[in-house]
Amino acid sequence: MDLLHTNTIERIDREIPGVARPGEFLLCMPRISLLAVVDLEAGRVGWSWGPGELDGPHEPTVVSGGHILVFDNGRRRGWSRLLEIDPRHEEIVWEYRGDPVESFFTISQGGNQKLPNGNLLVTESTRGRVFEITQDGRVVWEFYNPQFSQIDGTLKRGVIYRMTRHPPEVVRNLALVQHRQRGRERDEIDRNIWRTPNPK
Repeated sequence: MDLLHTNTIERIDREIPGVARPGEFLLCMPRISLLAVVDLEAGRVGWSWGPGELDGPHEPTVVSGGHILVFDNGRRRGWSRLLEIDPRHEEIVWEYRGDPVESFFTISQGGNQKLPNGNLLVTESTRGRVFEITQDGRVVWEFYNPQFSQIDGTLKRGVIYRMTRHPPEVVRNLALVQHRQRGRERDEIDRNIWRTPNPK
C-alpha cells in the first residue's frame, strides 16, 4: 500500500503567518489523513494537521483569510463533510454535513470549489452528484450524472471525478478557439454556448 499517496499538490500564492510562504506547497495524503505545507527547496514540512480529525480527505485549497477548505471523505465514518480550517490555530471554523449525515458521502475522490459569490461547488463523486451550497448549507443548484451502467447486476449512476465552474468568458474563449479551428463564426458561438443560470 502506498501510505504516502498524495491526491493534491497546490502551490501556495500568499503568506499565511506561521504556516506558509508563497511558493510552498499544500499537500494532501488521504491514507494517513494528513494535510501538510512543504517547502520543496528546503525539504522541510512547515505545518501539518489532520490525523484524528480527518478521514481520507481530498482537494484542500487555500481560501480567503489564509484558511484551508478541504473535502473530508469520511471513509471509515461513512459520511462526508466539508471543513474550513484556520491553520494558524488548527481549528475548524466552518463545517457542512448532509441532513441526515449519510445523505452526503463519497468514499473516494470528491471536490470543493469556493466560488466568487462565496458559495461552494461540491462534487460528490461516487454518487455522480454535483451541487452548489450557500455558507449556511442551502442547496441552490444540483446536477446528477445522467449516465448509468450495470455493475455486478446493479444499475449505478456514473461517477463524476470532479467538476469545476469556469467564468463564462473562459468558456466562451475556449469555444471560440475550437470553433475557429472548424471554420465557424463568432455569432454562431454566441448562440450556442450554454451558460449555467445564476443561483437563486
